[in-house]
Amino acid sequence: MGPRHFARVTPRRLAREFKGGLSMVGLARKYGLTRREVEDWIRSVSRTGTQRTFQQGAADMSDAQTTQPATHIPTLINVILDESGSMAVKVNDVIGGFNTFLAEQQAQPGECRLTLVKFNTEHTVTCSALPIKDVKPLDGTTYTPGGMTALLDAVAEMVRLADKDQKPGERVLCLIVTDGEENSSRETTLEQVREIIKAREAKGDWTFTYLGIAPEKWHAQGLGTHMANAAAYQANAPGASFVQASLATTKYRAGGQAQSQAFYGQPAPTVPPKPADDDPWQKPHSG
Repeated sequence: MGPRHFARVTPRRLAREFKGGLSMVGLARKYGLTRREVEDWIRSVSRTGTQRTFQQGAADMSDAQTTQPATHIPTLINVILDESGSMAVKVNDVIGGFNTFLAEQQAQPGECRLTLVKFNTEHTVTCSALPIKDVKPLDGTTYTPGGMTALLDAVAEMVRLADKDQKPGERVLCLIVTDGEENSSRETTLEQVREIIKAREAKGDWTFTYLGIAPEKWHAQGLGTHMANAAAYQANAPGASFVQASLATTKYRAGGQAQSQAFYGQPAPTVPPKPADDDPWQKPHSG
């Protein structure tokens, strides 16, 4: 570990640089801190809105560590990642954002597996229920945006895989990441996905989250029962959206609950939806 720069690092400075796009791992390396210290300090700013000294932050970190659960619930993370043509505008940021998310989750304690389903007009299973430490980062050959947005088909495929892969005692987290609305599913209707999500959430150990366009519309259509599990995707700054997803996932994994009803906390501001001739959520499109 590098030198610990107590004199020039504060919780507020960490939070500001983290908001600016520097990952927790990067901040830890820059200031010679542990990743846990960085995470706790950033949370302290979010919680109190005040700047505190290193000694206060360290004391809080010690208290937080003593109250952490002794065991972590095994988690199956299912990422449903948009690979449609509109994602090409910020393709490097999307790849980097996902890879940062992956690295940060690989650094977390506790048993965890990950499934990645990419989707455009079709859907592609990149990995299925792999131990998270074995999942490889994305690059320009494994993430190539193009085509339309068959989101409903991708959700159905992800659930099919998770039904098969879930182990006894393992909770299931479904992370949907998209910059557009459904416009090309051929196999699955809105009503079918609504019932799929409702039935899995009723089990008590499934959490569906949505990081995308018009999160209030996703919720209003009955695609998930908890509005605080949805947030707006930042198309102009994809890295920030993956940071948001990683923070929420880390908090969820560290907690003892089998299901989250406030994954993203307070609902984030929404972004304008893509123009469409009719409402793409009403029915699947044939092309």
